[in-house]
Amino acid sequence: MGSPRHPTWPAMHSAGSNLSFWAQVVMNLTSRQACEAKKIDWAVSYARTVAAVHFEDDNLAGLEMGQEVVARALPEYFPVKYGSNASNIRIKVNQKRFKWADYDPLEDCNSL
Repeated sequence: MGSPRHPTWPAMHSAGSNLSFWAQVVMNLTSRQACEAKKIDWAVSYARTVAAVHFEDDNLAGLEMGQEVVARALPEYFPVKYGSNASNIRIKVNQKRFKWADYDPLEDCNSL
């Protein structure tokens, strides 16, 4: 792998790739489905590292940033759009948060 020829910044492709968090809040995913969704987000992020567009830490920072944006936006958006209870959304958001730095991309989703 090469390295970027620019300063380090959180990666916006990674920030935008937060299906795994959003879907866990909005839907009732099984553990296996949540695992597979995380793999997709991580793959989008990691591909940017392989392409030498971002450093790996930039991608992890982007994934964390994207999760934070979604966590803050959903409790405000869903009550307006769908009449949801903001408190319930906040509770589920807090239950589904995870640290990308602790993520194992080799986790076997079939064992969940």
